[in-house]
Amino acid sequence: MNAWRYKEDIEKERLGRGQGIISEYYKEKGLTEARQVMKDPVYLEEIIKSLLNKSKLSHRQISSLLRISNSIVHRISLEKD
Repeated sequence: MNAWRYKEDIEKERLGRGQGIISEYYKEKGLTEARQVMKDPVYLEEIIKSLLNKSKLSHRQISSLLRISNSIVHRISLEKD
């Protein structure tokens, strides 16, 4: 049970870090709504790459946070380098 709790705490920390990255990106770009990011492929790619590089979240978790398809995250992850 302790190992499970530890893993759960790590996941919560990573999700929190991911939310922080998203919030910081919105602030930096002067964005106020998620649809602004969804309508602009450059914003969407930048935020996904930032999450991939800084958060240690899985593709599934990133897609869930951004409310987008996992395949979009996967495609951008293949282009990230």
